[in-house]
Amino acid sequence: MKKNEKAFIFIIIIGLILKISLVSIGQWILLIGVGLLANTYFFGFSSLINDESYQSFSQNRNFLKSKSPYQFLPPYAIVIILIGMLFKFNAWPGGNMLIATGFSMLIFGFFFIYRTPDEKKFWKIGAYKRMAIFGILGVLFYFLPNFYFFEIINRNHPEYIEATKNFYEDPQNESYKLKMDEEREKMENGI
Repeated sequence: MKKNEKAFIFIIIIGLILKISLVSIGQWILLIGVGLLANTYFFGFSSLINDESYQSFSQNRNFLKSKSPYQFLPPYAIVIILIGMLFKFNAWPGGNMLIATGFSMLIFGFFFIYRTPDEKKFWKIGAYKRMAIFGILGVLFYFLPNFYFFEIINRNHPEYIEATKNFYEDPQNESYKLKMDEEREKMENGI
């Protein structure tokens, strides 16, 4: 992994630790880290693997035109998996769907990269490593219960957890929404 990838992953880990430790700024650090890492994969995946500087990558926009469509599957899949993991971490609806979609794209990307003989070997190895890391993380997050992290983060507020679960099960029920908002307000005011 490149230095910028390691730095963004470190920012994500710091954000996770702070969020689980109930430090309020942890959520923002987590979001910034995921955003930076997602942008790295979304816009600079090939240059990252080819050890190309971002300056030369941004100067050579024609580079993207020469890429085959299958080469865009791994970075898009990784971004979708990252967003799904963020959704799952925050217990937002749709996290499993995003992770499953990203994982499906990752499998197609793996298949197409494997079947293409004209790719450079080091490009394939770099893509495979990143696909394996995020594929494994995606599978782990997929099989975790939806409220796993949410319950850890809000462990001191069981009423809020229960109200949120009820609301997510039936989002049309206005009384559940009011109860969830009431419990969130209690939690934020330290009651």
